[in-house]
Amino acid sequence: MEQQDKAAFIHDTSGCENAAIVNLIFSLDFCFIQAPAATGVLFAFYEALGPYIAKVEMIKTTTIIQLGSVFHFVLALSRFTAIARPSQHATICRKLSRICFALWLITFALSVPLLLPGSTDYLITTNVFRVPGIEFTFLGNYFLIYSIGSSSVGAFMEVITIACYVGMTAKFREFKII
Repeated sequence: MEQQDKAAFIHDTSGCENAAIVNLIFSLDFCFIQAPAATGVLFAFYEALGPYIAKVEMIKTTTIIQLGSVFHFVLALSRFTAIARPSQHATICRKLSRICFALWLITFALSVPLLLPGSTDYLITTNVFRVPGIEFTFLGNYFLIYSIGSSSVGAFMEVITIACYVGMTAKFREFKII
């Protein structure tokens, strides 16, 4: 493998690695915070730390979840450029890895307002097992801002990602014709 091909391969995995990190954060959060709190496991623990855990949960629910959509797009774009523009793929992948780093910084910056007092809280609810559980929520306008913003970004990124896959399919058909 040539040096340029090795560099392209290393940069090409950045979208995949970042998507895996986001998925790992989401899975660990679900297994150790969200599911136990909702089912009432360690109820006293989650009730005592509710205000702090609510902040972590809401940051994960809005900003970090959207990174999954964005990194899925980065991965699709990387695949598309490998097919549609193979000669420029290594250069594009280097730029994509820088963009991934910038996206993490932007995500942390967007999460800062959720760390402020009065942005998140927790509710004590009765779950399907008729046991008290904890539910994490936004307060005031934070719900409106982060829910609409998160949904809009997610929808937009998925539409662009689908367009990348449609473009790949069209390029594959060109290869079959040749």
